[in-house]
Amino acid sequence: MAIISNGTTVASGGSVRGSASNLTSIPAPTNSQILTGVASVSVAAVGSYIFSRMNSTKSPGDTFSGNNEDFKYGGKHDVNLPSGTYRVMGKTHTSDGSIERLTVVLRIS
Repeated sequence: MAIISNGTTVASGGSVRGSASNLTSIPAPTNSQILTGVASVSVAAVGSYIFSRMNSTKSPGDTFSGNNEDFKYGGKHDVNLPSGTYRVMGKTHTSDGSIERLTVVLRIS
């Protein structure tokens, strides 16, 4: 392992031990960089949000596997969510008095 500072190797070999609490002056990403990253996520990719219809009640933070008859795109579409794991971002609510439950989900894998 090497420790490089401003392009110069200042230590090499061995292993690194200690606390990261002394790491300072590491810049956080800018708002623009974050928004660019979010905007570049393709449809249904990991990290994307999907308005979903479910046939079971879910609570915020619940996770589930997609690509089955219980989870669909949007309010009235008959297209299954792509295979993957999703996190429920809001409480499911009944739509038009039917058993359909609508919420936003985040694809996490």
